[in-house]
Amino acid sequence: MDKFSKELHPKIGYYVYLLIDPRDNSIFYVGKGQGDRIFAHAKGALKENESSSLSPKNDLIKEIINEGKEVDYRMVRWGLENEEKAFEIESILIDLLTNESLKKTGGIKNKIDGKHSQNYGIRTPKEIEALLTRGNLDTSNLKDKLVAITLNISLEGPSLYERIRGTWVMNKKRAEKADYVLAVYDGVIIGVFKPEKWEKVEDLSPEVKRSKRLRFTGKEVEEKKILDRYLHKMLPRKSKGNANPIKYLY
Repeated sequence: MDKFSKELHPKIGYYVYLLIDPRDNSIFYVGKGQGDRIFAHAKGALKENESSSLSPKNDLIKEIINEGKEVDYRMVRWGLENEEKAFEIESILIDLLTNESLKKTGGIKNKIDGKHSQNYGIRTPKEIEALLTRGNLDTSNLKDKLVAITLNISLEGPSLYERIRGTWVMNKKRAEKADYVLAVYDGVIIGVFKPEKWEKVEDLSPEVKRSKRLRFTGKEVEEKKILDRYLHKMLPRKSKGNANPIKYLY
């Protein structure tokens, strides 16, 4: 993703964002802006022909891109009413992240999220666009049994069907109850599939084979009624520490 839909610019308003190195998940830049400002750094870095001591940010961006990866983005606060508020939050974050005496935390012990984080908290640009265009998936009133599988890989490469169908550590009896499989990327449903058969994966290395891994055979859903129900909607965020890519919604 390298831009927002223009009709969303007024809804997003002013925002404060982070640029993140995907190789070690480290924050290397804090900024504020409107519209597509968050994406401008990567585009600007590619226009520079030579390294510059005046622009270590751009040099790092080019290094990331030259390794075949993409800069990761997070919007810390969005929907801000004015630029002054964005400046204030940007300044606080820069002070916090550059303070030498606070380079490491002991694990934050707050029991609840910060004020307004549920509505305007840290999200990827893709999550925000999905939220503003299609909204959240209402998991309290589902018409179907769903398995949501999160893909943490580039959208380039094999077809979405080949990537989403397996191999996954799953319970076969539980998986077979699912009406649909949702492919999720960046918290957003990017594909809906109808599983016809779940089977144990046999062509695995001895190390991987120890775990019960499944893949399904099926087809991508094309029925408009089903796609309108699920496609491009945003899933509820996972609880902290939950790295399991499989989520059963039944």
